[in-house]
Amino acid sequence: MSRNYATRLALIAFATSVLHGLILGGDFEACIKTALGIMAVFYGVGLMLGELARRLVEDSIEAGVARWQAANTQTQADPAIHRP
Repeated sequence: MSRNYATRLALIAFATSVLHGLILGGDFEACIKTALGIMAVFYGVGLMLGELARRLVEDSIEAGVARWQAANTQTQADPAIHRP
């Protein structure tokens, strides 16, 4: 998951940097070197953010399952809860 996010973020950063260089009319070689550097930086940032997102989702799911199990255990322990 984090590698997919990092790859997408890096490619978006690369494309944005190349377009910026082309619009400003800069030197092609300098533009590509800058875009590759920016791509590497954003790949690293994407890895960190993707891993953070994965951990947040997993923790949220684990907490939800734990709450569901606790509620289910409480209901089974006290059947009077569901009597009309």
